[in-house]
Amino acid sequence: LLIGATLLAALGLTNAELLVGLVLTERYADAVLPIAILFAAFLPMALNMFLVELNNARDRLRGNTQFAAILAGVSVTVGAVLIAQYAVTGAAIAKTVAIVAGSSFLIYHSREGIAVAMKPMVWKTMLLFVIFVGLRLLLDDAHWIVSNGVALVAVGIGIVLLRLFSAEEWAQWK
Repeated sequence: LLIGATLLAALGLTNAELLVGLVLTERYADAVLPIAILFAAFLPMALNMFLVELNNARDRLRGNTQFAAILAGVSVTVGAVLIAQYAVTGAAIAKTVAIVAGSSFLIYHSREGIAVAMKPMVWKTMLLFVIFVGLRLLLDDAHWIVSNGVALVAVGIGIVLLRLFSAEEWAQWK
């Protein structure tokens, strides 16, 4: 989930202009920045989904209710300030800030009793994100298929070198 969200976030963030041009029309060119911001939010959002499900499985619904209240409160509060000045971009920023605030709460309150070492996995995933975005920006003048292809191959190599999957997980892919 985390690796998939990382790839989706990196692809969306670095290809927002291309996506708007292909899927929408030039009339929606102003949507590029808000879409890029929302794609960047996929990474903490995936972590939120994992931790909420973990809380559900451990019958810690109170923490999930507090998480939902934080999301709503931060989104409305920050949104009220930013939307007035920055319109749809302000809404995207407010949503992303709320998601990150929720992630911070969940990480702090849900980590107890997790058998998987989360910090190394999160740091490795962030490193893959930085590698993808860095290569995409470095190869920005190349055709989008080439720059995305090189970045995806580098992330694939990184997944193997960083040992993000155990032997049992690799066996499940076969």
